[in-house]
Amino acid sequence: MKRFDNPERRADIQTAYANRMKRSRLTLDVLKLWEQRYRSLDASIPESGSDLRRALHAYSFSVLNTINDNKSATFCPIVMDSPKQRDPGTANWLRILNCIQDDQPAESHLILSFVDDAGVSFGGEIIGLREKRSMLTKDQFSEVEAELLSLIERSDAAASSE
Repeated sequence: MKRFDNPERRADIQTAYANRMKRSRLTLDVLKLWEQRYRSLDASIPESGSDLRRALHAYSFSVLNTINDNKSATFCPIVMDSPKQRDPGTANWLRILNCIQDDQPAESHLILSFVDDAGVSFGGEIIGLREKRSMLTKDQFSEVEAELLSLIERSDAAASSE
């Protein structure tokens, strides 16, 4: 732990985050967010309206990339549900989508839920939902349940053998 916890490393991480945040907020057109407000990794973002959504995107991806660059922990998939909130307008919606696409950490997995992709391609598999408030159709449930139970049993067996 001492190898990872030193003032120089902390300063490097903080500087990399702040530089990334500065770039992202400019890309996302959040011009009123002053640097002293986001300089720290544990920043509180004081924006409002659609500026808040874009500022939070800038902050989230700056933090995610900082974590990814300092591979001292497992990097989990990024899950975003309905990033188009507070009616950002067409230009800002495109900024948000392009930020998600361009700033997604290398080799990370992205699960993104939205209605309008505005023509921005994220690659990967697209899953169209057909039933309201349901990821699975009724005929898929038993198969997925069996697969999940198998994974849980294997995980339990591995944990009890340790």
